[in-house]
Amino acid sequence: MQTNECAIMADYGGCYAWNDENVACSLDDMFPKLHGITDLQHQFELWQSKFERHLPDLQDGKIHHFDWSIFHEEGVFLCRQLKALVRNDCKIFYWKPFEDDCNDNRKYEIFLNILQEGKTT
Repeated sequence: MQTNECAIMADYGGCYAWNDENVACSLDDMFPKLHGITDLQHQFELWQSKFERHLPDLQDGKIHHFDWSIFHEEGVFLCRQLKALVRNDCKIFYWKPFEDDCNDNRKYEIFLNILQEGKTT
């Protein structure tokens, strides 16, 4: 099941990736023929587990005392790796989770930066 859009956002229950129908799926399911996706999926699972170890505050539903900047930096880095694999076949978005106590409810589209000599970042 190839998808046209993939949203990455950490959530509870091991979820971190949603397809263009807004259904949580594994990257293996979304991109079954993509070389290297299984290894990247494992990295996303490790990243998501950092989020899941923290419970939100019962009053406001936010996770306080968590280094969100490092967490988002890692998430965007993984999204860039995913974008490098899917190239222009799929749009990749990074969403900050609701539980981020500084969440501005913004999503970010991840673009593939092409450098000289065809190298990507």
